[in-house]
Amino acid sequence: MVKIRKIRDSVVNTLEKDKNQSTNLLNSLFRERGKIRLEREESLANSESLDGEASFLIPQKEKLEEINLKLNADFLTVSKQIEEERRKLEDAKTESSPLVQEESEIKLEVQGLKDDLNVVQTKRNSLNTDLSALSKRREVAREVYENERKNILQEIQIPPHIYYGDKREILIDNVAPSGKGFFSVGGLSEGFRENMTFLCSDEAEINSPFLRIRSKLVQENLIFFEFTDPFSVEKSEIIQSGRKLFLIRTGESNTN
Repeated sequence: MVKIRKIRDSVVNTLEKDKNQSTNLLNSLFRERGKIRLEREESLANSESLDGEASFLIPQKEKLEEINLKLNADFLTVSKQIEEERRKLEDAKTESSPLVQEESEIKLEVQGLKDDLNVVQTKRNSLNTDLSALSKRREVAREVYENERKNILQEIQIPPHIYYGDKREILIDNVAPSGKGFFSVGGLSEGFRENMTFLCSDEAEINSPFLRIRSKLVQENLIFFEFTDPFSVEKSEIIQSGRKLFLIRTGESNTN
């Protein structure tokens, strides 16, 4: 009996244990079924949402395909235009190559001319410096001459007329129509006499030529000077009405 009781108790315990496991298993199955139901409902909702998006995207896809085709066509057109412009640019480069070469040669020539100009300007500056030095030397020589002349004239008796080496300033009144001479205001009171020979120049001009003239007619207030070398006068521009001339008497004269 005791053994049968033990067997019965073992069976009861086993049944209780199986019942508890079955209960737990059923609870797990219920929970899993609820989870699966929720996932199914969520999947259905997502499916409906995807169906809505698909119904929206399908027409958009067709539009996008149309836009894509148009863009591809535009791209091909633009590519052809770019290729054409590139070809034209290459042709233009080929055509302009001689011009570019010519431009380069002209630039080199211009640079050479600039260099030559700089050399000429340097030489001109040097000549101006030399000319300035010569002008100063001439002024110094003239000053020495004038001082020596004054000293000599103080020791001799000065005649009442223009002496050799005396300097006078005159104004050309009129040039004779014949071209043989010119008239000037002045005369005996200024020490002029007939047949006096002078060298005349325009001191306002550095390179003014010297012309030889002779007082042919001398009155109280009028003098007529004739040219001793008419050919040299033709080349000179200093003989003009209204121009001032500076005269230096030379030794070629009949008047003492």
